Amino acid sequence: ALGAGLGILMLRRVRSLTTPLLLATERVQAGDLNVRVPVTGQDELSVIARHFNDMTASLQRTVQEQRALQRTLEARVDSLVEASTTELQVLSQLGLFMQACETQGEAAEVIARVAPALFPLGGSVSLLAESRNMLERFAAWGDAPGGGTWLPEECWASRLGTDHAAGPGLNAPRCRHDRSGLGTLCLTLNAQGETLGVVTLHFPDGPAAEQAQALARRFTDRLALSLANLRLKETLRHQSVRDPLTGLYNRRYFEETGGRELARAHRQGWPLSLLMLDVDHFKQFNDVHGHAVGDMVLRRLGHVLGRQFREEDVVCRYGGEEFMVMLPNCSPQAALERAEALRTATEALVLAAPDSSGLTVTVSVGVTTTTGDRSDLGVLVRQADQALYRAKAQGRNRVAAYRAE
Repeated sequence: ALGAGLGILMLRRVRSLTTPLLLATERVQAGDLNVRVPVTGQDELSVIARHFNDMTASLQRTVQEQRALQRTLEARVDSLVEASTTELQVLSQLGLFMQACETQGEAAEVIARVAPALFPLGGSVSLLAESRNMLERFAAWGDAPGGGTWLPEECWASRLGTDHAAGPGLNAPRCRHDRSGLGTLCLTLNAQGETLGVVTLHFPDGPAAEQAQALARRFTDRLALSLANLRLKETLRHQSVRDPLTGLYNRRYFEETGGRELARAHRQGWPLSLLMLDVDHFKQFNDVHGHAVGDMVLRRLGHVLGRQFREEDVVCRYGGEEFMVMLPNCSPQAALERAEALRTATEALVLAAPDSSGLTVTVSVGVTTTTGDRSDLGVLVRQADQALYRAKAQGRNRVAAYRAE
């Protein structure tokens, strides 16, 4: 009976400790880590209960740390996504505005206004000059100096043909053109198989982060393509309005501009004069000395015309050996004086030809002026042509004014 009583007591004791442990285990399995088993003594079952409590507390801390880390990672991902979206928007905006630019001056202004959103500490864009031996500062923002020129060999990126980072914490030489003292990244501008220049970007301390370098390369690639397209656009526009032999405007530009100048003269009430000139005996230059000499005569005459007139005057090669000069706000007397000065300057030209010791060039000039009334450009050209015919009929190498019949 005593043995049976002791067995019953021991069974009750075991059950009082194992039943809460079993229930706690089930709750942990269900995901509740806040459960704890009561510890009532120092026996082996109490030790097991104490270890169980320590284990659940450790699991709870681990889960809390993992959740905190997950929240941090999610916030970081959201921040990166937001930053990436902003960068893409800025790059898209840069490409959009660069595509709409008509001149390089407009493009430089767009770069200086948009780039600080990506690289706030400053930077600059330098382009190779036509001689290919000098880099000219094209655009700058932030603390970067504007203007100035420097040699390609002063930049390690230009020498190596690849990106070059320098600054605190880097065992790399600093480019001689960079005097900022900050972390600097130089990247070459390459487009359509041609090097256009160098982009220099500044960063806070030491080298730029990998993400910033990737952004810098995307920025540089977008910029290089836009500048190459702008240069091609300017070349095509120049070819469409310029005469390739003399560098003067062509007939198409004269006809497009003439209407606007006539309308402006009518609106302002000022005179508009037109000079039409022709090289005397030009056919002889081609027949006797060859077309190369004839082309040289036209080039030299184009150079004289470019020096003789104001910036606002429109000087064009009208066709063949004929040239037109449109003089806004120029009276009839002033136009005659300008024409005579041109005739004298041309007469002073002495050209060397392979089969001659020296060739003299003369021109005949016809002058007409509208008094501010709404005249037709074709009428004005016919009047100048009639005046030119009179100058030739009077012996060439002279100036004649238009006279109404």
